[in-house]
Amino acid sequence: ATGLLVARHIRQEIYPTFVLDVVRISMEYRGASPDEVEHSIILPIESELRSMEVIREVRSVASEGSASISAELVPGTDRNRGLQEITAAVQRISLFPDDAEPPVISLDGGRRRGVMYLSLYGDLDQRGLVAYARQIEEALLAEPDISLVEIRGMRRPEVQIEITQARLRSLGLRLEDVAEAIDASALDVPAGSIKTPGGNVLLKTAERRNLAQEFQDIAILSRADGTKIRLGDIAEVREDFEESDTERYFDGRPSIYLGVYSSESQSPLTVARAVRRFLDRELPHLPPSVGMTVTYDRSRSYEERIQMLMTNGALGLMLVVLALGLFLELRVAFWTAAGIPVSILGSLFLLPAMDASINMISLFGFIVTLGIVVDDAVVVGEDIFHKMSEGMSRMDAAVAGVKAMTVPVVFAVSTNIIAFVPLLFVPGATGQFFYVLPAVVIAVFTVSLIECLFILPAHLAYHGKRVHFPWFARFNDWQTRLRIRIDDAIDRWYSPVVRTVIRHRYLTGAMFLAALILVIAYTFSGRVNFAFRPSIETPFIQAEIEMPSGTPVARTREVVFQIEQAARNALEENGETNILVGISCGIAERSASEGEVSVRLVEQSQRKITGARFASLWREAIGDIPDLESLFFDYLIGPGGSAEIDIQLSHPEVEVLRQAATEVAAAIEGYPGVEDVRKGFGSEMPQFNFEIKPAGRSLGLDARQLGRQIRHAFYGAEALRQPRDRDELRVMVRLPREERNSLGALEDLLIRAPGGGQIPLKQAARVIRTEAPVRIERVDGARVHNVTANVVPGVTTGNKVL
Repeated sequence: ATGLLVARHIRQEIYPTFVLDVVRISMEYRGASPDEVEHSIILPIESELRSMEVIREVRSVASEGSASISAELVPGTDRNRGLQEITAAVQRISLFPDDAEPPVISLDGGRRRGVMYLSLYGDLDQRGLVAYARQIEEALLAEPDISLVEIRGMRRPEVQIEITQARLRSLGLRLEDVAEAIDASALDVPAGSIKTPGGNVLLKTAERRNLAQEFQDIAILSRADGTKIRLGDIAEVREDFEESDTERYFDGRPSIYLGVYSSESQSPLTVARAVRRFLDRELPHLPPSVGMTVTYDRSRSYEERIQMLMTNGALGLMLVVLALGLFLELRVAFWTAAGIPVSILGSLFLLPAMDASINMISLFGFIVTLGIVVDDAVVVGEDIFHKMSEGMSRMDAAVAGVKAMTVPVVFAVSTNIIAFVPLLFVPGATGQFFYVLPAVVIAVFTVSLIECLFILPAHLAYHGKRVHFPWFARFNDWQTRLRIRIDDAIDRWYSPVVRTVIRHRYLTGAMFLAALILVIAYTFSGRVNFAFRPSIETPFIQAEIEMPSGTPVARTREVVFQIEQAARNALEENGETNILVGISCGIAERSASEGEVSVRLVEQSQRKITGARFASLWREAIGDIPDLESLFFDYLIGPGGSAEIDIQLSHPEVEVLRQAATEVAAAIEGYPGVEDVRKGFGSEMPQFNFEIKPAGRSLGLDARQLGRQIRHAFYGAEALRQPRDRDELRVMVRLPREERNSLGALEDLLIRAPGGGQIPLKQAARVIRTEAPVRIERVDGARVHNVTANVVPGVTTGNKVL
C-alpha cells in the first residue's frame, strides 16, 4: 500500500534524463565561411582551452556562419567550477571579429522530455504557417496538462530593407550609412525621471518601431533646403523571415513542427492524452488548406512497456500458482506467488530514495526481475510445506523453515544484488542512462528478501478457518497421485543420471570445460556480433543525401522530391502502402547541398516489413542519380544507433587527411555487405578571395573597408535588433536580390572609397577563385574525418569488417 501511495509522486519520463560533464560554447558569425569561422573563432578558443587541467577533450565544428565547441570535463570535476574557468578563459580572448556574436557558454542541460511531435502543413507560405503554429501553440498551452510546447523549423523574423546601387550612388550613401541612420532613430532611450511635488515623472524618448511600415518614415538624409529623404522614398521595406535555404515539407507541402514536452512533475501519458483530446477537438475546425498530424508519439512505447509489465506480471503470477499448486498446498502456492506483486509494489517505496524514475529502462528492470524475484519465496515456502507434511504445526513449520532457509536465501539474494551493484558506478552518460536498471533490480530484490523471510512465513503460519469443498478433496487426491508419479520418475530416471555424473565427476567437468572453450572460441571468432550499446529499430527510416557543394537549392529540392517519390513507389510495388504514416523531407540547415527524407511507418508490431528491409527496397527504387554524391540510410535509434561502422581519422595536414579518408572508404566499400559508405567530407564549395589592387589602395581602401562593403551588399548590414513578442527581430539593409545573385553583380559592385569616390569591385580588387569545405570537424586541436558505413544484416557485421 505504501508503494502505491509513493508511486503517485515518483518522477515519470519516457527515457532517463542525463546531463553530460560538458561545457558548450557556441558563436554565430553570419555570412562567414567554415574556414573563416575556424581561423577567427575556433582556433583562438582552442588555444585558450588547450592547457586547462579541468578539460579532458575538446570537440569543435565549424560550419557556415557558426561555430560550436564542446569541452568535456575531467571525470570528477565540479561542473560549475569547470564552467567558470572556461567562461573566464573565453572572455579573455580579444581577437574575435567585430561582426561575430558574443559567445554563448553553458553547461549541458540534458535532453528535454519529448512526448509528442506534431507536423503542421499546408498550401501556405512561411508567414501563414507560423501564424497557425502560434495559434496552436497557445491553444495547447491553455490545456491544463500541457506546460511546454516548442515550434521547430521556423525561421527568425526580419525587417528587410533593400536599396539599389543606383539610388545609393545618387545620394552618395553606403548601406552602412543607412543602417546607422536607422539604428540612431528607431529606438527607445530612457532619460531618467523628474521629481515633482506631485510625484515622480518618468522620461523616455519613444521612437521604437516594430512593424515594417513603421520604419518607412525614418529620415535618412537632410538636404540643404531642409527637405528630408525618408527610408520609404529610397528603399523597399518589407516584413519577412531571414534568408535561409532551409526548407521543410510533409507529404509534399510546406510544413512546420511543434514539439510537446513534459515537465519533471508530469507523466508522459497524461501529457499525451491531453494532446490527443486537443487534436480530436480542433482538427475538424482547421481550414481545408491546412493539415496537422502526429508524426511521432513517444508515449506509445512507454505505455506499451507498462502494459507488457502488467501482462507479464499477471502471467507469471498465474504460472507460479499453477506450477506450485500441482505439488504444494494451494495456500502455499498463492502466498508464494503473491511475492511478485508485493516485491514490485514495495520497491516503489525505495525508488525516490535512490533518485530513480519510472521510465523505459526501469520498467525493463521490473520485467527482468519477474522471473527471479519469486525464487527465494519458492525455496522458503517449499521448506515450510515440507515440514508441515512431516506433521509439524503451521507455526512450528514456519519458524523452522525460516531458520533453515535464512542463510542460503540471504546469500542467494545478496549474490544477485552484488552482481548489479557495479552498474550503479558506471561513469559518464552511459552510467547515468542505465543507473535506474540496477537501482530497480536492487530495490525489488531487497523487498523480495524481506517478504520471503517475514511476510510469507506469517501468512503460512496463520490458522485460518477451514472451508470444505467437494472439489477440493478430489483435487488433493489427484495432487497426491501426481506427486507419487513424479517422485517415481525422479527415482527411475533422474537419480541414476545424477549418481553417474557424480561418479565420473572429472570426466563431467572436462566435458563442460570443453563446451565452455568452444563457446568462447565461437564468440571471439566474429560470428557473434557484439554491441555494448545495442541499436533499436525505429519506425522512422531516414535517407540523408549530399549533393556536390555549391549545388543550387532548386536541384537539391528536385532530388529530395525524387527520393521521396521513390519511397512511395517502393511501398506501392510491395503492397505496403497501408503502413505509411507520412513522409517529411527538406533541405538541411547545414548546407543547401544537403537534404533528408524521413519516412514514418506504423509501429513494428503493426507491420511485417522491417526497417532494414524497407531501406533496401527504397535504395533499389531510387536507382542511379548522376550528381548524387552520398546517400546514407538510418533506421536505428538508441545509444548504438546510426552508422554500424565509424572510423575517425586525424592528421594535421588537410590533404593527407583527405587522402587517408578516401583510401579507408574505398577499402571498406570492397567488403561484401557494406553499403552507404561516407568519407566524412564532401566536395568543397567555391569561394572567392579578394586582394586589393594598387588602384584600390591609391584611393585609400584597406581590407576592413573592402570586406565590410562586400559583406553589407551581399549578406546585409544589421541596422538593429530588438525583442518583439517572443522573437528577436533583426532589421537588415542590403542590395536587392537581383543585384546580388550573380557573378556579374559581384564584379559590378561599386565600392566607395574613404575620400568619397566610387570604383567597381573588379577594378579595386583581384578576385581569386578557391574552394572551401562546407563543414570542418576538429578533436583536440586537429581536424578529423569520420569514415562511416552501414552493413547489410545477415551478410556481415561491423565487427567483421573492422
